[in-house]
Amino acid sequence: MSQDFSRLQIKPKLRLGQNNRGQILVEYVLLMVVAISVALLITSVMVSRSADRPGFLIAKWYAIIREIGNDPADDLAPEAGP
Repeated sequence: MSQDFSRLQIKPKLRLGQNNRGQILVEYVLLMVVAISVALLITSVMVSRSADRPGFLIAKWYAIIREIGNDPADDLAPEAGP
C-alpha cells in the first residue's frame, strides 16, 4: 500500500516578493502616522498662538518685539557736559 502524497498540498508556496507589497504598504502608513503625530506635537508646543499657552517660540518672539518697542536707548538722558 504505497500512498502518493505529492498531490496533497495544503498551501501553495508563496513566491519571493509576493508578500512584500503588503508589508511595504503597512510600514509606509505607520511611518506617515508617526511623522504626522510628531509634526502636530511640534506645532502645538513650539508655535501655538493660544493666548493661554503660547508656544515657546511665539512667547520668545513677543518678548523680543516688546524689548525692541520699549527702546531703552531713547530714555537715557545725556550726561551733563563741562
